[in-house]
Amino acid sequence: MTMTSTLNLLTWNCHGLGHAIKRKEILCALKKEKADIALLQETHLCDAEHAKLRRAWVGQVYFSSFKSNSRGTAILIHKNVPFIIDKNISDPEGRFILITGSLYGQPITILNIYAPNTDTPAFMSKIITLFNEHCVSFGVVAGDFNCTLNPTLDKS
Repeated sequence: MTMTSTLNLLTWNCHGLGHAIKRKEILCALKKEKADIALLQETHLCDAEHAKLRRAWVGQVYFSSFKSNSRGTAILIHKNVPFIIDKNISDPEGRFILITGSLYGQPITILNIYAPNTDTPAFMSKIITLFNEHCVSFGVVAGDFNCTLNPTLDKS
């Protein structure tokens, strides 16, 4: 007998979660959307502030921090999602968080990215290599890639 499950995965550029009210609003929105796994970018939180997310979120929280006023990524996994962590790779520059583990008994890799807003081929190459090194089966890559289709239109 096989069991199928659906997961509601949500990715969101938060533009900063430094204020307690904004953190609460984002977490309420994730609850309303019934997010099973949330990938947050531009959290603007230091390690200690990310711990506040852990207290407020009902589940697992993995993050990478830079400075409290820039960058930062987080992966939030709801308590009802049977994810078992194997590895957590946190970027000291706050640009990505990569976790590997098992979900419903199957290997999974999740990579959340907050890319620089400049053309940085070296960063993308690093990310692709990192993901390829750690993904052995199913993988998810999501986040804010800071790409523009039309720089003149999109950056004005």
